Amino acid sequence: MSINRILSNGVLGATAQSHALNVISDNIANARTTGYKRSEAQFSDFVVTDRFSKRLDGAGVRPGERLRTDSTGGIEQTGQSTNAAIVGNGFFLVQEIDQATGDPALTSAQLTANNRIPELTRAGDFQEDQYGNLVNNTGRALMGFKLDESGNTISDGTSVNDLELVSVDEMRSYYQGSTTLSVAGNLPASASSDGDDPFKGIPTTIRAVDNEGRYAAVSLTFKKTADNSDGSADWEVYEDGAVYDDGSAVPRAGASGLLGNITFGPDGTLTGGTDGEDVTFALALGSNFNNVALNIGQYGSLAGIRSVPDVPLTGMASGQDGIAAGTYRGVEITSDGYVRATYGNGEYRDFYQVPNGVVINPTDLESVSGTAFRVTENSGELQLKTFGAEASPEGETPMTVGAALATGAIEQSNTDIADQFTTLIVAQRTYSANTKIISTADEMTQTAMGLKA
Repeated sequence: MSINRILSNGVLGATAQSHALNVISDNIANARTTGYKRSEAQFSDFVVTDRFSKRLDGAGVRPGERLRTDSTGGIEQTGQSTNAAIVGNGFFLVQEIDQATGDPALTSAQLTANNRIPELTRAGDFQEDQYGNLVNNTGRALMGFKLDESGNTISDGTSVNDLELVSVDEMRSYYQGSTTLSVAGNLPASASSDGDDPFKGIPTTIRAVDNEGRYAAVSLTFKKTADNSDGSADWEVYEDGAVYDDGSAVPRAGASGLLGNITFGPDGTLTGGTDGEDVTFALALGSNFNNVALNIGQYGSLAGIRSVPDVPLTGMASGQDGIAAGTYRGVEITSDGYVRATYGNGEYRDFYQVPNGVVINPTDLESVSGTAFRVTENSGELQLKTFGAEASPEGETPMTVGAALATGAIEQSNTDIADQFTTLIVAQRTYSANTKIISTADEMTQTAMGLKA
């Protein structure tokens, strides 16, 4: 081996270890970076051939690098509802946004043409930015499939081209008219059935939301009409108009009045129909409202309205499924991957479903940064799966159909500091050994140059 080859090998070796030191320093610097995936320096023999295609061994070393995206970091609780850590395989799908407008930096067509849709990340420290997008520590925005009011995906939920930025703005101004009202409580069995006034009875009110997101109070009256010899009792249910919170009457085309008749058995439960069947009445509250159903309980059940002997009149409890305007309370990412907004009356709605992006070989993803990656030919095609577990027959273990999400938590860097310092020592010693080779070859050259004929 010539002296020049020795010098070259020493330089290549020192350069390779310098690359290793750079990888190690980057890993250590990001030991507390959310969702960071460490890299490992790898080396291979640098092989060359001469002009006769003869292999020349000992030509030096070639440095390389391997992403450890197949290794997970520890999970740390944050308590923030928009934070989530993936428990299992997969990635969040994110996209760069224009910081001046909050819009996607590139259109779907541009992203597809440049193989940049979507980027993948494990950094789930999402929080709302000034534009209402949920972005992580690198400013990349979370993507998901838009849902309709029934919770179904508007698209087929299988193509990355149907993904949208998850936006909180729509959730803030959202409202939804009531479709079902419910009432529960005890009507006194000792109530009198006397009197001709149809509205002489037990009054109560239920809140409802119209199609413009406004609250109204719906007045109801329960009037006993008969005590029967078998211990049962007959009652009538009346609706007596509705009034908005500002005191104005709800406009309506038809008149309010009798909704229907109910009967309580001797045990105070609603009788008639099939046990467990809901007892409902249709409310005609006018064009400002949906077709609203009033649910007063179930046949054969003490839930809902009941009339139990020796139990006094109790305050009526009521509920409704509408969402009034201006009652937005917050947003959260659920363990099964839904972006859910909550409202003041305890109601909620899912606006997006966040898919789980999976590739066959995650170590061959292209690194955009230490926390964001792109699909490559070697990584395999992106597959979209769901988070959470699928319902199984009773008594059986739920069947996992995708990784779950730890909500209110983040995944930390997968860098092991102790391991990195050990590798650092080895790299430093190897670097020193290569510089020793260079200095030795230099001494040999000086010796050769000093030879006299």
